[in-house]
Amino acid sequence: MESHLNQQQDGGSLHRSLTPMHVWAIAFGCVIGWGSFINPGKKFLSTSGVAGTAIAMILGAAVMIIIAFSYAYMVPKYPKAGGEFTFTKNCFGKTMAFICGWFLVVAYLTNVPMNSTAIGLIVDGLDGPADILKFGFHYTVAGFNIYMGEMLLAMFILILFGYLNIIGVQKAAFVQTVLSSLLVLCVFTLFVTALISSKAKGVNMAPVWGFNKADAMTAGAVTANISDFAHKGTSGVLGAILATFAIAPWAYVGFDAIPQAAEEFNFSFKKVSFIMIIAIVFGCFVYVSNNTVAAAALENWPERVMAGEWVVLVAAEELLGVSGKLLVGLGVSCAVLSGIMGFYLASSRLMYSMSRDGYLPAWFG
Repeated sequence: MESHLNQQQDGGSLHRSLTPMHVWAIAFGCVIGWGSFINPGKKFLSTSGVAGTAIAMILGAAVMIIIAFSYAYMVPKYPKAGGEFTFTKNCFGKTMAFICGWFLVVAYLTNVPMNSTAIGLIVDGLDGPADILKFGFHYTVAGFNIYMGEMLLAMFILILFGYLNIIGVQKAAFVQTVLSSLLVLCVFTLFVTALISSKAKGVNMAPVWGFNKADAMTAGAVTANISDFAHKGTSGVLGAILATFAIAPWAYVGFDAIPQAAEEFNFSFKKVSFIMIIAIVFGCFVYVSNNTVAAAALENWPERVMAGEWVVLVAAEELLGVSGKLLVGLGVSCAVLSGIMGFYLASSRLMYSMSRDGYLPAWFG
């Protein structure tokens, strides 16, 4: 035990077992989560429409790619677990590294339980009135009832994916790759279906720059008057784009998990920038695709948005029936589960690095 601790303190290393595909899956899985399937109805379509959201997310991806090049430059210089923490320690000293490390730990770890609770929401959205998880009422928070069934499912997912990480990074990375690949397949299938289906017509996209939800509610929220509140003119178009562009960086958070596992790459660091770019591009495709599918498949999508419906799920069901509903269920489940797996992996590597350098007790390593 003593020699093991000394090895950690002296700079013990991890096995190099992650392939480029594994690393892409980790980054992409962390980028895409529950929000990519919910936000078309909650924010994107009403605020920016199809065109405004697409432009904003592409611009957001471009900004994050610039940042990704900075990470790609950092990884070969500091090829150890810990990513930003390791960089900060070497360049700015122990105090700054301590602050940076703990902020990162909090940022990564909070995403794990957040994603696990989303599984219950997915089940509720898919099973309709059955509400199979709504038993064992506990309490109400912010207007939401908390049930034992939802808690048990969330805890089961947390334990299962924690166990997958414990038994080995190769097994965890394989599961992550499967989840990320299935997510892409589900979204791509829905996107292609929406483009070629007779139910999806270009006229459904209007208002392409979104509409003022507050004004539409005041006027009665009927399709006939939605266009009256669409963004008009150059300032309106710019406002529609900027409203979503402002949150675009948040939407891509997660690709920065790649440097946390730099010590385990079994390939040249020259590939890191390419892997990050591909992960961001795929993330952009998912955001834009889900938003476009919802508008393309629903002739009265503004009314559906105003009604608070899960428009991506409704659109998929109208396009493919039950199969479409299952595709969305599978896709959003993969998005949530890959997020749990990716942030588990990033958190564990970060805490390992911090323990190895004495910022956490050695047993964290």
